Amino acid sequence: MHDITPILELLLLSPGADLPAIGKDKVNFGPIKIYPSTTDKTGCMPASDFVGRFYFDARLYNKTSSTSLSLLMAEIAELKSLKTGKKENRLVLPDGSMGGRGATFPIPKKDGYSDGLLKPKEYVDVRFNLCLGSLDRFEFFVNLLGRAE
Repeated sequence: MHDITPILELLLLSPGADLPAIGKDKVNFGPIKIYPSTTDKTGCMPASDFVGRFYFDARLYNKTSSTSLSLLMAEIAELKSLKTGKKENRLVLPDGSMGGRGATFPIPKKDGYSDGLLKPKEYVDVRFNLCLGSLDRFEFFVNLLGRAE
């Protein structure tokens, strides 16, 4: 087991998908549990391209008092090693495929979002499972897309 230190920040940047970005004025979105990196490559395809895995749980919390959020999607804005010449890192998407910068996936319908509507003061936890091309520090940024109602 290796302990790497990612530069881990879930940012709300300009969106690249058809849905508008959900601003920081409406949500808190950040890591709540970070697991140690591991040489287990479960879910990484092809496994030979990766040296291990790093995963964490993030909480998306609707901090507004009157706005509900729907059609929530995460878009990978950046996922790269800080050292040049290293193999790329990839995210295991919910359907089992691999994604990098620009990949989008729906926020899972569970917790307070089980009905597809994240009402004020509700939250949903999202797991991010990263396949690592190297055990070097990396950057990972996420856009949150959706509709404010």
